[in-house]
Amino acid sequence: MIGFWCKCSLVVALGLVASPSQAVTTTWLGVTSGDVSDPTNWSAGVPGAADEAIVVTAPNAPDLLGSSVTWGKLTLNGATDIADSLGGAILNLASADIALFSGGAHSSTIAPALNVTGKIQTNGEHNVAFNGPVTAAKVESFGTAVASYNNSLTLTDSFVTIGADAEIVINNTLNWNFAGEKGYNGGGGAFVIGAGSTVNLGIFNLFDQATVRTDADNVLTGATDLWGRHANSTLDLNGYSQGVEFLATNAGSNMVIDFGATPGANTLVWDASFNSDGAYDVVNFEAGIDTLEFGQYGNGLGFNDPTLLSQITVNGAAYSASNPGGGLSWWNAIATPNAGDDPGRQIAVYYAAVPEPAALAMAVGAALVASMRRSNRALV
Repeated sequence: MIGFWCKCSLVVALGLVASPSQAVTTTWLGVTSGDVSDPTNWSAGVPGAADEAIVVTAPNAPDLLGSSVTWGKLTLNGATDIADSLGGAILNLASADIALFSGGAHSSTIAPALNVTGKIQTNGEHNVAFNGPVTAAKVESFGTAVASYNNSLTLTDSFVTIGADAEIVINNTLNWNFAGEKGYNGGGGAFVIGAGSTVNLGIFNLFDQATVRTDADNVLTGATDLWGRHANSTLDLNGYSQGVEFLATNAGSNMVIDFGATPGANTLVWDASFNSDGAYDVVNFEAGIDTLEFGQYGNGLGFNDPTLLSQITVNGAAYSASNPGGGLSWWNAIATPNAGDDPGRQIAVYYAAVPEPAALAMAVGAALVASMRRSNRALV
């Protein structure tokens, strides 16, 4: 019996030794310093690759001090920043689900580079500025949270998700490493392309009251195609000039094209055909000041088709210029500026009022110069 008891005890003891360590939740205290590698600054020791690190307001803000770390998950629950005062550190978050979560009415800045296996979710009223390069599967924002990506952002998922009053702001390069069509859902909010951005969205499908807003001139680069797939969607120019290759809507939906409430001239170059069944409402268009430039491509697919043109309203009035260049005050035909650029296309510039001859000549010349600068690209 003694031998049997000893054998069982040995098995139990060995089993205890072999058991894997359990994931822990450890809260930032910051009582000693800002050094994240000092266990006295955490409630349950330094977080590891399976652990959740909760960062709250503390006497000292966490600082990576130039050394890369790997945590399982990061939760921001206070008005605190995560610093990297010595530079060069990477904060790796290993969770395959929500790897970074924020909540509460706070503002935070994350300085180090972020390498996130799962997704980043900003929530509540917590605004987060990401100042280092960020790589993640996906980014989300809910509540009234504003997530500002001020360095490069690299994504691999096919969607971004933004709630009704939240925003995701891209202020630098967006590398969207997903080969197929991309999308934006979540119930509203705004996907903001800010100053300093270089963004080629490709075919970007808009669901659930989605808004794409621009905060600088010509931040949509390459073959950007915005497609309103469900309910209403908005392209908010916000007073800036942009070019898009393709705008489209599904039957039963509409797209608002908002020139912005800020006074002053701005231009939308709507380059390609829009063979789709929804409606397009151009709003805040300043007559005689703003310019809406249409492309024409293909028989029955371009803006030369009166049926398609009838889907457009400008400031609530039906767009009636079904004969570009035919003497109607809303249109002025411009010859294709480059024979190799979209063969068979014409350009028409819409004014909504007849400008003075000198203003007309200047506007037409500017449109020609802008068109000549556009490189050749394949149409959808």
